[in-house]
Amino acid sequence: AQGWSVEFKIPYRVLRFSPAEAYTWGINVDRYVSRTHERVFWCMVRNKDKRSGWVSRFGHLEGIKGIHPHKSLEFLPYSMGRSTFAPVDEPNHRDWFGNAGADVRYGVTSNISLNATINPDFGQVEADPAVLNLSVFETFQTERRPFFVEGAQVFETPIQLFYSRRIGRQPGRFSIPDGFENADQPFFTTILGAAKATGKTEHKTTFGLMEAVTANEHARIERADTDPATGGERVEGRDFLIEPWSNFLVGRVKQDLFKGNSHIGLIATTLKRRHAESAYTGGMDWNLQLRDGAYGLSGQIAGSQVESEHDWQRGLGSQIAMGKQSGWMRGELSWESYSKDFEVNDLGFQWRNDYYESWLWIQFRKDEHWGPFYYNSLNINRWGQWNFDNVNLQNGFSMNTWHQLANYWWIGGEFKHQFRARDDRDTRGGPLVVRPASNEYLVSFDSGFRGAVTGEAWFRWGSTTAGSTWRSLSSGMTLRPASNIEFRLRPSYRWNFDDAQWVENVDENDDGLDDHFVYGELKSKTLDLTTRFNVIFTRNLSLELYLQPFLTVGDYEKFKELARPDSYEFSPYPDLEDNPDFRRRSLQSNTVLRWEYRPGSTLFLVWSQSRGASSEEPLFRPWRNLGKSFADEGSNIFLVKLNYWMGL
Repeated sequence: AQGWSVEFKIPYRVLRFSPAEAYTWGINVDRYVSRTHERVFWCMVRNKDKRSGWVSRFGHLEGIKGIHPHKSLEFLPYSMGRSTFAPVDEPNHRDWFGNAGADVRYGVTSNISLNATINPDFGQVEADPAVLNLSVFETFQTERRPFFVEGAQVFETPIQLFYSRRIGRQPGRFSIPDGFENADQPFFTTILGAAKATGKTEHKTTFGLMEAVTANEHARIERADTDPATGGERVEGRDFLIEPWSNFLVGRVKQDLFKGNSHIGLIATTLKRRHAESAYTGGMDWNLQLRDGAYGLSGQIAGSQVESEHDWQRGLGSQIAMGKQSGWMRGELSWESYSKDFEVNDLGFQWRNDYYESWLWIQFRKDEHWGPFYYNSLNINRWGQWNFDNVNLQNGFSMNTWHQLANYWWIGGEFKHQFRARDDRDTRGGPLVVRPASNEYLVSFDSGFRGAVTGEAWFRWGSTTAGSTWRSLSSGMTLRPASNIEFRLRPSYRWNFDDAQWVENVDENDDGLDDHFVYGELKSKTLDLTTRFNVIFTRNLSLELYLQPFLTVGDYEKFKELARPDSYEFSPYPDLEDNPDFRRRSLQSNTVLRWEYRPGSTLFLVWSQSRGASSEEPLFRPWRNLGKSFADEGSNIFLVKLNYWMGL
């Protein structure tokens, strides 16, 4: 009748604190009320105060005496067994594998932690989603492995000099010799071990140091020769080194300034490969919050040094942004530039180099209740991008608006215009090609996350002055029939027509220089039905399912070649010998039963599928193809992983 209460029991040994005769700790309680969309605090923190601190505004818990900090040492050994069942025509189509390793966590002081992993295995982590990428740029994938996710924010900087997915990536540093074919190779590079130390000193200096070592990886390569004795064919097979032993090292230090909401920092990375090229990067970054967080100045200056066959390649990159971050009118002006030789992708992530860009953002917003809305914002953006040969790569502006209704639904829309520009990468090393002007539109709604059934949808469409069009419909639905069950469906459908999609470059006279830059009109369709299902049976037993049926098709017509450099003019080109049409379907799934049989100790039962099929017939037929994806050939992996937590 008087409300509700909650009791938590937290052992002192899991808390980090410095020794003292008596302690004063900060405490706050935050409750979100879904039906009224309200947040209730024991010690209230106003919206206008959140930009200038959080923990500093907590209430005080006093009178704690007679306790001492615990030296926390955790040892988490694991053992695992894995069975792989693949099609019979693949090497090692039946494979049984066992492994063991360990994680170690040590609380050096109340604010400093040391984590290490020996021969880690991330078999319970779901695979990357399937995507269609016909561009010249790499697809960015998020980090999912627990060791690298924990404490990752310490190493974050505006220019991404550290991208942990580089550690343990698919091997392929050395190319397979001409005349040989790849018969079998590992999908990931083995991580022999990794360690990191992170913490914060009493002088408000945050630091992080991470090192990882990966093993040599070999591929089984084969070449068919003629046997001079019998005249028949014989197969020559051998192991070939495709990824060398490598050592990854990243160091980070960040000093808090003013009231702790500003900082200046340094970061450095090193990648040493045995009998191969090494790479180094370093940079200084800052984030200064002025006038109690109302204004900000942030950025980074970075350098790279990459070893080549005969010399070192050195480059510079910079990023700076200044803006107003409070009030009904906000904005930001930013600038970034990367020299032609700036290269961080050995251990970091960067879409491209050789460009500079300016960006202006202005926002008008109202956070208070106004008419039928609880929140309103209008954003205006203007940007331009050039390479260091003064070629205009992008030139555009956009406007978008977002509103929250009284029932907590969100609605929004966007318009974006790109002026005519040029592309220096589309011909894959060839001449410039003109990028026609385009318009793009977006409408969306979101019902929020209240209630047992919630949904969202986005519809995006656009076209260029040359006739290319694109449409995409993305939606989402979340069902919570009970407090312990959640079902999420995230379907998306894209159908595009590209008036000029690059296909290949042709060296007609074998002089080592490309003579023809071949394009084609491409009609493509892509359907993605990503699904997740989570159920918590008890506080120690849960089941997670990830399922992604994926289908994409592409139909090329009217092949043509670039008529002259720096234009959008084409001449007819004969049909290609190799048909570039495609139909690719895949099924990725990951099912994990997790049982925490004692505190900190876990048993994982995992079933992973990776199925797929490809064809040159661009027939979409979604339901028929997606239905067949469950019966396509592929691999099934069954894994049992057991770890045992020991705390000292």
